[in-house]
Parts: sequence; C-alpha cells; structure tokens
Amino acid sequence: MKKFNNSSILSVLSISEVILILLLLLVVWVNPVFAHRSPETCSGSGLQINLYTDKPQVRIGDVISYSVDIFNGTSAVPISCDATDITAFIITPDGITHPITLVRTSLSNLELDSYLDVVTYIARSEDVQSDDSLKASAGNSGIIHQNDINSTGGGDQQVNTTIIIPATLHIIKEVVNDDDGIATASLFNLYVKLSGTDVLGSPAVGVASPGTLYTLDAGTYIVSEDENASYAKTFSGDCDSSGTVVLVAGGDKTCTIINNDVAPVVVPPSGGGGRTRRPPTPPIVLTASVVDAIPAPPPVVPVVATVPSLPRTGFFSDHENVLWNYVVLLGDIVIVLVAFYIIFKEDRIDES
Repeated sequence: MKKFNNSSILSVLSISEVILILLLLLVVWVNPVFAHRSPETCSGSGLQINLYTDKPQVRIGDVISYSVDIFNGTSAVPISCDATDITAFIITPDGITHPITLVRTSLSNLELDSYLDVVTYIARSEDVQSDDSLKASAGNSGIIHQNDINSTGGGDQQVNTTIIIPATLHIIKEVVNDDDGIATASLFNLYVKLSGTDVLGSPAVGVASPGTLYTLDAGTYIVSEDENASYAKTFSGDCDSSGTVVLVAGGDKTCTIINNDVAPVVVPPSGGGGRTRRPPTPPIVLTASVVDAIPAPPPVVPVVATVPSLPRTGFFSDHENVLWNYVVLLGDIVIVLVAFYIIFKEDRIDES
C-alpha cells in the first residue's frame, strides 16, 4: 500500500489550489452559517415594549388606563432578528400582574403592535409611593432567532403617575354689630376664585365658625364677598388684606372675613346741637304683587266756601275781604246819621 506524506500532497496540488483552500477556510471561520439566524443578515434582538397612561396626574379614586406598544427594532440598519412566541404583561401599582392578549406573537424588524387601554386601575392611597406617585411597569419576552441556538429577549418599562394631593380651605364669616347693625353671616355672599373663575361650591352664603370647607388643588386663590356699605370689611387668618391665600399640596388654611357695622354719622345742624344719621339704606324695590296689594287712596272732594251776600251800598267793596265789607257798611250808616243830624240842626235854628 502506497503511503502519502505531506510533501507528496503538496506535489499533487498546485500553489493556486492551496491558496483557494485557505481562503475558503478563512471565510467559514469569519462568517459561520447559523442554522437559526433569521434573517441571516440580522444583528441581534430588538424586541421592546413601551408603557404609557392616559393621564399624568390623578387624585385618589381616579381611574388610570394603561396602554402598551410592542415592537421589534427601531431602525432599518442594523436589522433586528425575528422574534417569536412573544408574551407581554402590565403590573399595576397594587402589584397585580395583568397578562396582555396579543394579536401577533411574532414580529420581524420594524413591526409594531399597539394595545390601547388594555388595563385599568383605580388609584388607592395605600399604593402611593414616598414620592407621591403611583408606579406601574410592563414587560415582554420572546424567542430571538439570532444564534445557532435560539435565545430569549424582550424589554421592560416603568411609568410613574403623580398623585395630586389636595389642600383644604376654611372660609369663616364673622359679623360684628356694635353700632345698632342687624346683619347676620348668612346675609353675605362669599366667593373663592382661581384665576378669576369660581371654584366648585362658590359663591356660597356666609357661615360662622367653623365656616365653609373647600377641597382644592395647590394654587393661589382670591377670597371676596358682595360689598355692603353699612359694614366695613377686613380679613384675618391665612388671607392677606386683599383676600389672597396660597395653598400647597396637603395644606390646611383658614380665612376669616370680618364685617363690622359702620358707626352712625353725626351731622350738626346750622342752629347748633346735633343729630345722628346712619349711612343711606339701599332703596326698597316693590314688586308688582306688592304694589297691587296697596289700597288706592280715597278720592279728593273739593270744599267750596260760601260767602254771605251783603247789601249794596253804592261803594266799591272788596268781595274777597268779608271784614272790609262790614266796615264799608258801617261807614255808610254813620254818614246817613250825620246827614240827618245836620238837617235837624238847621231846622231848629230856623224856628228860633
């Protein structure tokens, strides 16, 4: 039997054939063919998940809806390997895991599926973290076809929802009647406004201590009331002189509106002495029903005075002056008597 040694092999192969064999071995070593890589030009796993909510801030008792996007890769280059047997889930702030029913469990490069409002959760105070947030997370996994032996891959994400911690505001109405005033707290309308808009429950009638309670978000608020000219208004408590109060999350503040009746005004008359006068009272407006209820006054009957007729004296008299008429009459009588006396006197002288 003929034996071949290295020198005999080299003598059979030409130099060019040896070089070709070495190049083939080099190519196989640098770029091996993997039986499970799909596609063959892919570079690795791109399977990921995004988690988001319908509202970034909530109050205790609000409903939060969670949505996810499940996708494989974010760019055309490099190419993400195919992912199969994909599963996904969401963990809500109460620690409960919610599996997601997927439309597709296999995704190629750049493929994406969105699942809107797949899980809901009601915000609870016991789930709030130390940073006043509610934390939820989501994850997915699948078989990644990238090596000679398939591997698993996927992603996870956490989302935080901020809890709105409300503040409380007490509005107290205090009325002081030390100058004969008679108003009470309920006769005043009080307002609480944010940026010029009434908050829920405003306006409201005044209430003495402990007052009216408002549950509000943090912010700067203005407290006011309808003006009353008979009462001077001042603020005390957490409101400044203009009625402004600043609320912080979880805070509790109180504003008191004090109305003191205005003292009577002394108006000295021109002749000395003095009298008191209170500020003008708003006019009373009578409604149609009140006006109709007032009886009509009785008709006015004119009174005609009759002047007695006097005898004609031949002299002009003042018919508008009764006393003068009598004087004229008396004068006429005196003149007649004087005339008779003169005639009688003349007759006596003639006889003698």
